[in-house]
Amino acid sequence: MEMHEDESIDTLIRNWQSALDSAISTGNKIDEEMRYDLILGSLPVSWDKFVTTHGNDDKSNLKNLFAKLRR
Repeated sequence: MEMHEDESIDTLIRNWQSALDSAISTGNKIDEEMRYDLILGSLPVSWDKFVTTHGNDDKSNLKNLFAKLRR
């Protein structure tokens, strides 16, 4: 799943939360670090500075990532 340049961050977050919830409900185990990396990897090229800046942050809290994305 990739974010399009014209898509809002809130749409991206909703889509990822839904996809991750579905994956977990089917028995897939996706740890927080993997979720964090998947979301960063789905951002468009225009977000490269954000990805570089936050790619090494503490990856144990998606709520913090979502808050940073919304700023």
